[in-house]
Amino acid sequence: MAIEQKALSSLNRGEILAALDYEIASIEKEQSSPGWSKWTFYGGFATLVWVAIAEAAKNDFTIANAALILLLCSIFADLAEFSVMILSPRRTRPSEANRFRLFSQHFAGSRLSLLGAALRISALLGAYYFLRKSALQYFSGSFVWLYSILLILLLLICILSYSSFPINLRDRGPPWFNCTINLFVFVPLSVAFYDAGSKLLVTQSLFTVSDFRLGLLATVFLWLVPVSLNHVTQNQPLLETLKSVRRDLAFDRIDTNAALRQADIALDGMKVEDYFQSDLQKILRHLDSASKSMRELQDRRQEACSLVQGWEHTPPITAENVLPPSKMLRAILESCDLHRKAMTVALEAGKAARTAYSKRKPYVKSIVDASEIAKIDANIDSFIERLKKQAATLDTQEKILQDGLVKLAKHSPHLLPEPRPEPK
Repeated sequence: MAIEQKALSSLNRGEILAALDYEIASIEKEQSSPGWSKWTFYGGFATLVWVAIAEAAKNDFTIANAALILLLCSIFADLAEFSVMILSPRRTRPSEANRFRLFSQHFAGSRLSLLGAALRISALLGAYYFLRKSALQYFSGSFVWLYSILLILLLLICILSYSSFPINLRDRGPPWFNCTINLFVFVPLSVAFYDAGSKLLVTQSLFTVSDFRLGLLATVFLWLVPVSLNHVTQNQPLLETLKSVRRDLAFDRIDTNAALRQADIALDGMKVEDYFQSDLQKILRHLDSASKSMRELQDRRQEACSLVQGWEHTPPITAENVLPPSKMLRAILESCDLHRKAMTVALEAGKAARTAYSKRKPYVKSIVDASEIAKIDANIDSFIERLKKQAATLDTQEKILQDGLVKLAKHSPHLLPEPRPEPK
């Protein structure tokens, strides 16, 4: 039951809290499924170690032989798991087409399991290189390059899990691409399994029951490492986020709209506007500030133009307790300068914010529909067009004001404000 913001926009606080409770309970129930608990893993690891020690105490095994059994069983387990994965049906929802997550969001709860998988593959590669130098002289090029690539990818994902790069894992790609990837993994796994099986058949007379037992125990032990770590940390960031949203909403720290948005992102991923929200807020805030400064500048210039044009026909009369005309004009012109500077600063800040938005835009252009980015660009361009029209009006006012000041300087120079002294 994913919380859809459009569908729940009319829900009240109590209904939203009930929906959050349902999501949290569902995740906790999934984590506490029968047969999977931390004590199960603790007992499993302890039993494996105990049985391995008892088997090793018989002193009827060879490390190289046990290592070959380990590789054969591990490759078979990976081959079976991969076959089930590619044959299992995948459920997709069309509404999620333009949803994506950040690396830091998606893999935050998988770092330990990724490190566990990397540890397992490292152990298998170590066993392989030990076998190459042993009396068995086992060699499999498919095993080396496939598991080396997997190890590099796991470590790379661990590093990227601390970054804020967007990733769209719901986009499965075209069928030909998926088939190519599947063959890229399935064929080397099959060849590596064949190489290990052939070596075992050729040297089977050298193997004892203890070799098989220790190899199987090592296989299960290494398989349990990433599985247990994944179970411990699975969905923990999502669970903590939903609990935090529920707590903030219950204590009235956030409103219902903010709670819906945060829960929606946590459950179904981000939308394009969510990813660019901070950038767009900066752009629109600075552009809006520039627009307000332009309006203030227009009003002050209009006031100055009316004043100067009025003085051309009717020179002002200086009276007591009234601000002299020159000082009055100076105050208006200085106010124009202040608004002009504020407008310039806001425009520069808006330009810098738009540059930052443009730098982040390529990260999501390849994983969402182009229309999503086009909508944002159209809104920004529309705002800028309005600013350009305001700026054109300012240019017209500036020309009228300057012409009026030139005329005023010819017949009434005493009305012009005295130039301010330059700072020393």
